[in-house]
Amino acid sequence: MYHLCKVLQICEKITSKLTSLLSILFNLPFQFAIEIDKTVPAMASTDSESPFSSSSSSSGHRWNYDVFLSFRGEDTRKNFTDHLYTALGNAGIHTFRDDNELPRGEEISPQLLKAIEGSRISIVVFSKHYASSRWCLDELVKIIECRQKIGQVVLPIFYDTEPSDVRKQTGSYAKAFDEHEERFKEEMEKVNKWRGALAQAGNLSGFGLNNEANGYEAEFIKRIVSDVACKLGNKTLHVAKHPVGIYSRVQCIISLLKGAKPDVGIVGIHGIAGIGKTTIAKAVFNKLYFGFEGSSFLSDVKEISDKPNGLVELQERLLHDILKPRVWKVSNVYEGMNLIKERLHRKKILVVFDDVDKREQLEALMGERCWFGAGSIIIVVTKNKHLLTEVGVDGMYHAKELDRDQSLELFSLHAFRETHPAKDYEELSEKVVDYCKGLPLALQILGSHLSIRDKAGWEIDIAHWRNIPHDDIQGKLRVSFDALNVDTSEIFLDIACYFVGGDKEYVADIVGARYDCHPEVAFRTLIGRSLITIDTWNSLWMHDTLRKMGREIIRQRSRNHPGNCSRIVLPKDAYNVLSKELGTDAVEGLALDVQESYSTKSFTKMRRLKLLQINRANLVGSYSLLPKELIWLCWSGCPLKSLPSDFHLNDLVILDMQESNVRKLWKGTKILNKLKILNLSFSKYLAKTPNFRGLSSLERLILTKCPSLVEVHQSIGNLKSLVLLSLDYCRSLKTLPESMGNLKSLQTLNVTQCIQLEKLPDSLGDIESLT
Repeated sequence: MYHLCKVLQICEKITSKLTSLLSILFNLPFQFAIEIDKTVPAMASTDSESPFSSSSSSSGHRWNYDVFLSFRGEDTRKNFTDHLYTALGNAGIHTFRDDNELPRGEEISPQLLKAIEGSRISIVVFSKHYASSRWCLDELVKIIECRQKIGQVVLPIFYDTEPSDVRKQTGSYAKAFDEHEERFKEEMEKVNKWRGALAQAGNLSGFGLNNEANGYEAEFIKRIVSDVACKLGNKTLHVAKHPVGIYSRVQCIISLLKGAKPDVGIVGIHGIAGIGKTTIAKAVFNKLYFGFEGSSFLSDVKEISDKPNGLVELQERLLHDILKPRVWKVSNVYEGMNLIKERLHRKKILVVFDDVDKREQLEALMGERCWFGAGSIIIVVTKNKHLLTEVGVDGMYHAKELDRDQSLELFSLHAFRETHPAKDYEELSEKVVDYCKGLPLALQILGSHLSIRDKAGWEIDIAHWRNIPHDDIQGKLRVSFDALNVDTSEIFLDIACYFVGGDKEYVADIVGARYDCHPEVAFRTLIGRSLITIDTWNSLWMHDTLRKMGREIIRQRSRNHPGNCSRIVLPKDAYNVLSKELGTDAVEGLALDVQESYSTKSFTKMRRLKLLQINRANLVGSYSLLPKELIWLCWSGCPLKSLPSDFHLNDLVILDMQESNVRKLWKGTKILNKLKILNLSFSKYLAKTPNFRGLSSLERLILTKCPSLVEVHQSIGNLKSLVLLSLDYCRSLKTLPESMGNLKSLQTLNVTQCIQLEKLPDSLGDIESLT
């Protein structure tokens, strides 16, 4: 395996050099060189059913159509197939139908063969007389060939015939082949190819009209279109702006997978922080996913699982990714484990679990191999090699540093947008590459930082790095942080301490109130410098190395005195500061996750505290002592039955009290005119919502899974700024107030699984913004 990987890396270097040379000789843009890397086919496989052969080919294939429709015109052209073609088109699915575009000839035309090859999915409508048409059978032979060679998905529709008739050529298909054998007795090889294609197609998973929809064609077509839309869903992931050195690493992992267990294969990717494990895993996912019935890339498992109900969130994502479009709601981890096992054990799926650090995470998400169908592939990405041994993976890939040539290329792409350093910067670039030691994260960040500096700036930064220990990557990355303006650097530190994995809009509300700035500007700056990323779920993420750097910057500022820290994150520090009343007005943020009681007096000296996270803790004493400048209070698992009457936090922007014990949030009216988000999800005792009259700025009201909620207060009609109201899984809710018709800004109303809700208010029909 080691020698194979070295050979692949050498080949990749040669390819890179050749494409760079072509770019220079023919004055082509460098993007051409990148595209060559994307379309290099995978190593050949002798197993025609292997996902590696088909999906690898399909990943580099150019598709002209989403769907190719194969059908017997005399049977279904003007009825079922026409309705299906129209429904696919209405769903935005680009479909090829031959009678629209090509005339019939004696032989199947080259254009038709090209259309089949250029389609991601072939839908074959097996009607009673399908096998009577030699053109249909020739199409089917080509379709099965494309399935084997380029990973085309084939979806059989058994319209008015049975799969066994197709598979065994019985019934009307037997009669058709009697005629074919008589007509083509000199070409029996052709007839046998037709039989073989039918046998393979009849064995594939598809749709039967009578089985799926009791003969109702409209419902039948609806299900087919939904399934096709899911199969077409573009799940390819953004790998990297410049995927240098990725190809050879992907091929090494694919080789490992070929040696994995045939039922469910599990391989692991391990290595140090910043080495590119996730990038490699995303590239492998893109290479393979099209050859499976379902796929899921669960990123940042460690980060999400540490949140309240985090493992449940991951279980829901896994189920949704593979079984969508249904929205899955899981009550607890154990229910999720059963659901995954029950729903996925027959499905051949591809799953990547990214950034796993505990065995319990994998036990909740994949349990045993039998949870997934035969042929499934699981990839586990972790820093912890021992975890992979505990799980019993079939193979491990150790992600290692880029070599010197690859390092210089990656750095140059970020610093100069070229594959090599600009003239007069060669020697300086070599020095930076030496500092980075082949670590892709460092090469990317330092390259992005230096791209906007002149030569004098380069020399100053490089001189500064000479004073940093050679192995201190965080120290070198700090130069990018130091170049930020004051507000953006503080926003970076807030994210590093409290909001990694948080919803972008949620964090934007806090940032906007805290710094009186436009959050998007800061986010764009941080993304441009490669300091944060935003995923497809609109969540903010930061590399572990950068988060540790941010927290270390804060620690150094306070000289190891937690009470003087601007942000307190470590549980032991937060416990000491609160239990010993050590807080000062330097403290602007504090996070505590310890189930104990603390006096509100502990906050008396923290007059500038703006961010407070006190999961499962209890506060005793006068709430008037809480800092008046608080803008974010995250109190998951709050033990109180209601907030006390002296709870007055007029600057509060977000009140996040998930999993609380509150029965009624407050009595009477609370004036919280700046509050934008109120989240009481998973509060199992909440029976009634509060009076909303004092919440003039509220934009999002989230009451998901409040099983005891029976009443929404009439005053909800006063929330003129409300854009989101989530009441899903409030199973005791029977009615909603007519005053909801006044919610002129409301865009989203979620009442999924409100099983006792008899009807929606008529007044909702007047809300033009509701989408």
